[in-house]
Amino acid sequence: MSRHIEALVLHKVSRLMIDTATSQWVADVDDGLYEKLREFGLVNSRSAAAGSQRLVDFVERFVAKGRTNGGNKAKPRTLQKWQLTSRYLKECFGNTVSVESVTAADASDFRGWLEDKDGIDEENSIRKHCQIAQMFFHAAMDAELIHRNPFRKIPTTSVVNKSRDYFVTWKEFDAGIEHCPDHHQWKVVLFLARVTGMRCPSEMVLATWHDIDWKRNTMVIHSPKTEHHTGHEKRLIPLFPELGECSRKPGRTP
Repeated sequence: MSRHIEALVLHKVSRLMIDTATSQWVADVDDGLYEKLREFGLVNSRSAAAGSQRLVDFVERFVAKGRTNGGNKAKPRTLQKWQLTSRYLKECFGNTVSVESVTAADASDFRGWLEDKDGIDEENSIRKHCQIAQMFFHAAMDAELIHRNPFRKIPTTSVVNKSRDYFVTWKEFDAGIEHCPDHHQWKVVLFLARVTGMRCPSEMVLATWHDIDWKRNTMVIHSPKTEHHTGHEKRLIPLFPELGECSRKPGRTP
């Protein structure tokens, strides 16, 4: 109990996100303890927490804010995904449904709706939209609009699809190089993606000559996708011998 109360105090003082376990604990406490928490200003009254608010309005404000529940600024492509999930929630539930009226059964129905949606044919795409929806409702829990996340039991972690794995041989890679519109920019892009594993385009567009240490034969790669994780904002790789192929025409012996 003490850990959850400390989390509520920290939330009140610093406005840091309340963890899921504490939110669930608050939802399950009896009315007597809940009232004591309310008297100390740690929670709103349960009647106020249940105030009606349209789901579409809440989600639109969240997306417009452009920040995760942890306070990190969302990348442009992340915002695009949020906007798409927001649109799907609106299509599925309509304009009038309130945040607090969405149940676990509704969340399951949303997943089923995604499965039948034209253009969504991969399990990981469905899980990604459910993950984003779960994030929206977690924000509603932090705002004390609801006590439980209706998406808490919906699978959201990605699954590995081994059937799509394929190892591109050097012979096939060279054939691709031969079909590039030029042997300069496109050739470099393909080599950096294949040899160094650089993300395209997010990491490549940030690369400069200053990132290369010719004496130590290394290269720094800046990663905007993982920069919000401490220690993962960049990585150091060797200048692999294969990168020298960028200065020569294809035709390597595989």
